[in-house]
Amino acid sequence: MKRKNGPFKAELVEELPNGTLRYRVVRTRPVDEVSKEVMSVPSLPLKIDLSKEGLDMMFKDYELIMLLYVWESSEPAGSRILDTVVTERLPEGKTISRASVIFAANRFVDNGIWDYITRTGKGGHHKRYYAVLTEKQLWEHLRATVIKKLIEASGDSTLFDGRWKIHDESGTD
Repeated sequence: MKRKNGPFKAELVEELPNGTLRYRVVRTRPVDEVSKEVMSVPSLPLKIDLSKEGLDMMFKDYELIMLLYVWESSEPAGSRILDTVVTERLPEGKTISRASVIFAANRFVDNGIWDYITRTGKGGHHKRYYAVLTEKQLWEHLRATVIKKLIEASGDSTLFDGRWKIHDESGTD
């Protein structure tokens, strides 16, 4: 699948004496087109803890262990392997049930982060999970989900028209 160019691009403004480059963000597509694109992204059910950093903000510690393992693994992983890895990598004193690991894996599949293949074996068919999204693609999907929810909550798609500045309390940029 060919990826579309984003709605913004960076243009070089100047090079400072210390070698730092200053850029400005310029819109490449109209606001309505960007809004339609963002609104078409399926939402991930998220709870964001802004006191944390990285993917820890959105995933429980065992879920993050699972994600990282599947990204680094060259082979699809079954629930037994995922449970073993989570048990080994969780901080001392923390435990999680195998059922929670299986539910998390199935949630990742439902949300389009992972998919699975089935293998037959002792006891029937067994799911082997693999990543559909890379870490970068997951961050892009999370960004689109957050923007979509903010647009839905505010009812104003013009809030995201390229003016991403944070204003100080005096009201100046």
